[in-house]
Amino acid sequence: MKYFTALMLAALFLTQISCGSKNYSVAPVGVQSTSTPAVTPTATSTVIPMPTSATPPTYQTTFSTYGTGNGQLQNGSMGICYAPNGNIYVADTNNSRIEVFDSTGAYVSQWGSSGTGLNEFGTLEAIAVDSYSNIWTVDSTNYRISKFSPTGTLLTHWGSYGESLTGGVYDVPRAITVDSANNVYVMDGATMCVQKFDNSGTFKTLWRVDGAYNTLESSPDGICSDNWGNIYVVDQQNCHVEKFTNTGTFVCTIGSNGSGNGQLNLPSCGICVDKKGCLYVCDTGNGRIEEFNTNGAYLCQWGNTGSHTLYAFDYLCLNPITNMIYVVCGGTVMDFL
Repeated sequence: MKYFTALMLAALFLTQISCGSKNYSVAPVGVQSTSTPAVTPTATSTVIPMPTSATPPTYQTTFSTYGTGNGQLQNGSMGICYAPNGNIYVADTNNSRIEVFDSTGAYVSQWGSSGTGLNEFGTLEAIAVDSYSNIWTVDSTNYRISKFSPTGTLLTHWGSYGESLTGGVYDVPRAITVDSANNVYVMDGATMCVQKFDNSGTFKTLWRVDGAYNTLESSPDGICSDNWGNIYVVDQQNCHVEKFTNTGTFVCTIGSNGSGNGQLNLPSCGICVDKKGCLYVCDTGNGRIEEFNTNGAYLCQWGNTGSHTLYAFDYLCLNPITNMIYVVCGGTVMDFL
């Protein structure tokens, strides 16, 4: 029954997957991606939701504790993602491992250790998930992008050190996201470019995000994608988010420096978009999470009041079916719905 439930959840998850004006039907969880959909996409009309208001979510529970044991996290965890198989994956950076929890927060498994080997991490900088529940990691000191199966088997990897604008070459690889067509985007914080690959790791294109389109000038720090072919990049020092098409065309700027509604103060890597078109940004310097629509209109804020205020938080993700939001806070994960 548990296995059947997981498959049903995966099927529901995949119904949310879309790219541009096409919906994709993909292979079941556990079948590895070949970078092409299992079924040829068919055209359909696409209406991009544009909410004008939002209600702050309510705290639900907390799981994990600070430490080095099974199911524990150290401060400085550098990423979290919810997978179609119903599990939650956390980049436990200072313990050099990926930890896996089920949807209730119960510990499931882990993989990884400190080192330079292919199944080891120097600095586990970021993680992302594709529609097959494969986990993608950024190792910033080994200059390596890796793809693992849902249970931690290494499937592919690439990367080398360099300062040139070349696919697969990185100076400070900083963040990663996977779009609804399973394309992979890697952001380099030093060369200030986004590199795009298909799901097998074949390089497709790159673009600069350092001012060429009145955009980033100093510190790109986080990246995410939505279901409508857009990419969002956090510029921490300039205190805003930049929106691009998935081929690198600049669209708009979201947020500005400050502490008022719709303003940001040193926003961190945590950023995601839900199926309703709400953009969530970890406004770490102001101790809150702000919500915008994908055109940049301010909707609401939360996490900075009440008995469960956020602390030491940089990363968040969401369950696209239930819209449960998971926020990494120090050595714990807090859930909001």
